[in-house]
Amino acid sequence: MALDDVKKIAVITKSGLYEWNVMPFGLKIAISTFSQTMADIFKEWTNQFVKVFVDDVNIHSGTWNEHLCHIRLVLQKLKRVNFKLNLSKCCFGSKNITFLGHIVDNAGS
Repeated sequence: MALDDVKKIAVITKSGLYEWNVMPFGLKIAISTFSQTMADIFKEWTNQFVKVFVDDVNIHSGTWNEHLCHIRLVLQKLKRVNFKLNLSKCCFGSKNITFLGHIVDNAGS
């Protein structure tokens, strides 16, 4: 979140002033802002080996070695922009996954 915007969403309580360091998802525009940020972060790889929907990132590759390289690129990018992953929600190297409610396998179905 931009430093200039921190004061715009501060909360005043009996115990003091609280300012968010990150954008809270309770804001009306938070989801669209986050989605656009994710699209911007991965724009160079969209439709190559990355698909993004809000906070879901799908890395798909033709070979295992390519996949390892693609995972490394995505993780390095996330580190550069200071985004963190919830490891319990991650699934690496799977032959099939559930993405946006659909089961996707290595045949693309």
